[in-house]
Amino acid sequence: MAILAMAVLAVCGVERRFEVLRQAPTISHEGVAGKKDLVRCVVRPLLGKALLACVADTGKVAPKWVLNRVVPREVALLLRPDIESAVIGVTLFVNEQRLGPVIAGVMNAEALAQYAPFVRWAGDMARAERGRMVVCGETSYDGPVRESVLERGPVPEESVPAFEEGEHFLELSVDNRNGAAFASVVSLHRTVSPDYLPYDPVELTRNLLTVARFHLTAALVSAHTLQIQVRFHCRHGAPEEAIAALAYFTEFARGQISGVLHRAYGLTLNGSTSREGTLITWNLQLSGIETLVRALLGAEA
Repeated sequence: MAILAMAVLAVCGVERRFEVLRQAPTISHEGVAGKKDLVRCVVRPLLGKALLACVADTGKVAPKWVLNRVVPREVALLLRPDIESAVIGVTLFVNEQRLGPVIAGVMNAEALAQYAPFVRWAGDMARAERGRMVVCGETSYDGPVRESVLERGPVPEESVPAFEEGEHFLELSVDNRNGAAFASVVSLHRTVSPDYLPYDPVELTRNLLTVARFHLTAALVSAHTLQIQVRFHCRHGAPEEAIAALAYFTEFARGQISGVLHRAYGLTLNGSTSREGTLITWNLQLSGIETLVRALLGAEA
């Protein structure tokens, strides 16, 4: 009886410290996102079980049954661009299943500064409750990119809904109605990977000013392939020549992105572009993911 009591106490101690037994509640990033979070990138790892199985099969991480129980349900990166102050607010949100204290410990200020030094993080990842882990920070606009938006002047707000989020493995939504959002994305990309921006950032930002809303969704149809849809919603009343120029530019950009993905990561991007009125759509397939994951983990193909 004493041994049983000691075992129960030990299990309770482990649970209190690591939260390994009970699941945390399901909480969406919507609970921390506000109207000023104009860029939202959301990953839902559990909707990519084929990829989790691929990772488990390498034998480099953990068995599949462990991964299915401990990978976070949702990870979201939110950007709050303020074009006037030249500051981009950053929020990283995690809805864990289990091991919340472990994840929070790994995502401390020192680790964040090492992996994302371009963001001035406010501190360690905080846990207001189980299932809600948040850390905030800020970064700055690229000067010329910001100026390319400011020189255009204010534009009238459109009443169209900004976000159409659903349940996908990956979603990226951009509310670019005031022009600041895409400028923040370009600034961040220019800071993180300047060598992988195959076009002038100012020209890119100016072309994207025609876009009011941008939405990317990706579904993992197998461990090898992502099915991707990208939609560019142009501004109501945008001149036909501006929309035609954007269509031409996006088609060129798709080819450039395809080349970068192939050269840098061995991935193959195929698909088509269509236009219907003010809506430009890409329907794409990205293949070679399983091979890339195995290579990154040091496993045989």
